[in-house]
Amino acid sequence: MRYTITFLLALWVVAPGAWSAPIDQNLPSLNLPAPEDAAYRQYLGIGDAPSFTVADINARVVIVEVFSMYCPHCQKEASVINDLYRQISAHPQWADQIKMLGIGAGNSAFEVNYFRETYHIAFPLIPDPHYDIHQAIGDVRTPYFVVFDLSRSGSPHIVYSEPGGIGSPDSFLKTVLSRTPLSR
Repeated sequence: MRYTITFLLALWVVAPGAWSAPIDQNLPSLNLPAPEDAAYRQYLGIGDAPSFTVADINARVVIVEVFSMYCPHCQKEASVINDLYRQISAHPQWADQIKMLGIGAGNSAFEVNYFRETYHIAFPLIPDPHYDIHQAIGDVRTPYFVVFDLSRSGSPHIVYSEPGGIGSPDSFLKTVLSRTPLSR
């Protein structure tokens, strides 16, 4: 009995959700709620529409983090993600080409704002209180990172899809750049 419980706990901790965004696939169109803050809408280049899709984001590459305010791994990873955002924003070539977006799985607008303020997140975070977006991308564990190449015609093309932290911002950015046209 003890071994069965240990195995099930290990499976729950290690196994990703039922589906994860497969690399080299296109993302189906998902309507996302637009951030209320005009500066975030401007950063994403989505205008004043109440919703948008990843394809609507004015960038060549989009890094999406699926997080939860209650996830201790997401909380720990916040400073690393902030470093990644600052590194991208400070680079003249990448600032307009790479955008970041966080999706708060199961989090209300209040919870997302609390996470943003507590961990000083500078890029847009959107709530997903009923897990609609979370379930549409595969009921993944948090944190989860998906990187989209928007430079191809058609739907956003998935070039990176992994659970857990990103490691160092430098190595993650090198991985992202190596899988997108920005490295060329």
